[in-house]
Amino acid sequence: KLPNLLLAFLLFDFSLGLLGTTLGTSGYYEKFPHLIRVAEPIVFLFGPLLYLYVRSVTRHQIKWRDWLHFLPFIIVVLLSFPFYLKTGEEKIDFVKSYFLNREMAEEAFAIVSIRLAHLVIYVLLSLQVIRKYEYSLREIYSNVEKLSLDWLKKILIGFAVIVAVAL
Repeated sequence: KLPNLLLAFLLFDFSLGLLGTTLGTSGYYEKFPHLIRVAEPIVFLFGPLLYLYVRSVTRHQIKWRDWLHFLPFIIVVLLSFPFYLKTGEEKIDFVKSYFLNREMAEEAFAIVSIRLAHLVIYVLLSLQVIRKYEYSLREIYSNVEKLSLDWLKKILIGFAVIVAVAL
């Protein structure tokens, strides 16, 4: 039950992330200015949700300290809160001037780099959990083909490729 719930949240999170990107690239942010930068913190949910999903699929018990992985998301939400309180016009002006200002462009690059590093770390952690799980299976069972998580490794590798392309 928990793996399904985590997977549902992960897919929902991806959908919201795509919505944010679509609003930004299509120009709809001018019609819905209060949605500007709403998807930014959501990226910091991808990694923890993916990691906890992998841990739950590999029969690891999710403990209270595992929820600390969501601290970066909470911190980004709190840091973004002053922007969320701005008027719609201020948000539109911000977007229009964002890439014209060199300092803001450098800030954007730093933010994207932090996001991608965050995702890469969680993909690597997830792959490590799978590797340890499969090693422990081979210690217990002689035939592990049906218990293999190759499908999940392929998804993680695909996710890593997407992150590399984004970088």
